[in-house]
Amino acid sequence: MASSLEHIQKFGSTLHTSKSVDSRTATALSSFAKSLANTHVLKSIVGLILYGSRARGDHNSPPLFTRGGKMVESDVDVAVVMRGNRPSGTDAAQIEMELFDSTVEALNASGGLILEPVAVWESDLENPLETSHPDLYQSIIRDGIEWQETA
Repeated sequence: MASSLEHIQKFGSTLHTSKSVDSRTATALSSFAKSLANTHVLKSIVGLILYGSRARGDHNSPPLFTRGGKMVESDVDVAVVMRGNRPSGTDAAQIEMELFDSTVEALNASGGLILEPVAVWESDLENPLETSHPDLYQSIIRDGIEWQETA
């Protein structure tokens, strides 16, 4: 996957590339990246960006809160940067479903971490304030760590 860094830099910000993440998050992201190789959307993916509490390092692990009576820990928020412009509603929804379907291996490999992928488009990263979810894009830009697979 090509770097998504240049799209953030166009907006005047930079992604963190040297920040480290905990091993379970890294395992989840690595497994997710590998599972994307089996998708129809692979050719449109520019990069992966970890954002949210796990990117900031303030996630709760081990589990500290309950959801539905069950102890859970912070999920793994990952932006999947897609080439070009956002497609129509139906096409965008199909892409989101394919990304979601690719999270099963990450869930198993990481010992139960829930991965929450969201598709974002290059054009929206370049103009986040013009999107329908500017807060999401600003969070990705502010907290994001570009995921780069290490050997």
